[in-house]
Amino acid sequence: MATEDLNIAPQARTFMAERAKAHTVEVRAAHVVSVFRPHDVANIIEEAARTVR
Repeated sequence: MATEDLNIAPQARTFMAERAKAHTVEVRAAHVVSVFRPHDVANIIEEAARTVR
């Protein structure tokens, strides 16, 4: 979850993630995390892929 997201309120992000039963990771970035922190996003995706068989 982008900790510096000014487009979606923190409470709304948390609510949506909990409703989706999502595993979340906080990243210090604005709304478009993949633009501002592409390496972090890639690392998170790779880590998640390693947990799936």
